[in-house]
Amino acid sequence: SSSSYVPPSGRSYGIMTDPRTPFFSYRTVEIGGRTWMAENMAWQEANSFCYDGNTHNCEIYGRLYVWGDAKNLCPEGWSLPSKGEWEELIKSVGDGSAKKAGEALKTNSGWKNDGNGTDKYGFSALPAGFWSNYSGDGGYYGLEGAAHFWSATATESGSNSAYGLKLEYTVDSASMSEYYVTGDHYYALSVRCILDTNYFVDNRDGKTYRMVKIGDQTWMAQNLNYAGGNNSWCYEDD
Repeated sequence: SSSSYVPPSGRSYGIMTDPRTPFFSYRTVEIGGRTWMAENMAWQEANSFCYDGNTHNCEIYGRLYVWGDAKNLCPEGWSLPSKGEWEELIKSVGDGSAKKAGEALKTNSGWKNDGNGTDKYGFSALPAGFWSNYSGDGGYYGLEGAAHFWSATATESGSNSAYGLKLEYTVDSASMSEYYVTGDHYYALSVRCILDTNYFVDNRDGKTYRMVKIGDQTWMAQNLNYAGGNNSWCYEDD
């Protein structure tokens, strides 16, 4: 697991195992008919950061990524959410109101000055802060006070910036913001992945499978690869 946060009891969680690191898994949660990671991505990329360069912060909050890496970071079957998918999440948890959405998405502990949320849906947005080179100094900002998540959608004004979801301790609203992604002024933010609609997860081990609709039926499009029990084999034990 990528964080030490313990979400409120009474909610059903799944797991997603990253096949690149098979002993590393993330909580997942279903909100509004879609499956989301309920923890920040922690896969190590060259252009990713632990807040203040402290690996302990990565263990708590996950890593911060530049957009170019974030777009290709999610494992097979999962994607960086689009702007529209973030907006649908905001509607799902805020009764149509961005004002209530922030409170519902934030963890119920860890935010400074009593800026905690309710974590009502189990999304568990931690105040991981962000990294910014906007001033040319490559500084860290917002730990315990802000959560910023990349979307896969570039802004309409051009590809030099992209949208992201912003949560802050001072307000309970959730909003989409714009962040520079190219040139000298760029950002590194947290990443959550969303399960693609033509995939499903076996929550016994977190493996992801393609599925396909044929006629009125939905079939697995890959063979089951669950290792439970003693009566299954890999061909030639390979």
